[in-house]
Amino acid sequence: MKSISRHLTTLALVSGLTGSLFASNAAAQEQLAADLVLRKTYVKTATNPLFPDVSGGQTPLFTPTTVSCPNGGTCTLRVELSALLETRGNPIVALVLVDQQPTQAVPLPITAGIQIAPASFVWSVRDLEPGEHTVDVLVWRFFYTNDEPRVRLRTLTISVYKP
Repeated sequence: MKSISRHLTTLALVSGLTGSLFASNAAAQEQLAADLVLRKTYVKTATNPLFPDVSGGQTPLFTPTTVSCPNGGTCTLRVELSALLETRGNPIVALVLVDQQPTQAVPLPITAGIQIAPASFVWSVRDLEPGEHTVDVLVWRFFYTNDEPRVRLRTLTISVYKP
């Protein structure tokens, strides 16, 4: 699967989720970041089941990750979340924050319906200044129901690129 860096744009690469919601805006939002060089990769995994907050509050999927952008120009971050999701009619929403700033103004639902499905999302953030930055991945329930959605077997991969 090839990835294209996009400025503050989320690519939904979800098994079982129709991409028609996002297809109409993809070309208008697309930006090319050519000739980037991978400088560092951070990987976290977790296998314990996580239950998004019943009250609608945000639940961290991982502890905050500090990443470093080396000196000599700005960096591009590629943040990939892969997870096994279990839900029975209650969509789960994911959002990435970089230095407490959301990468997408409106978070996207990862999955919905009665299913257990793997899901993968990729966020890209461009023009980060050199230095340390904190990346958080949050989830919450999109609607409240008596359902208890779970997130399990999750992996977070953060790649730092330089021009």
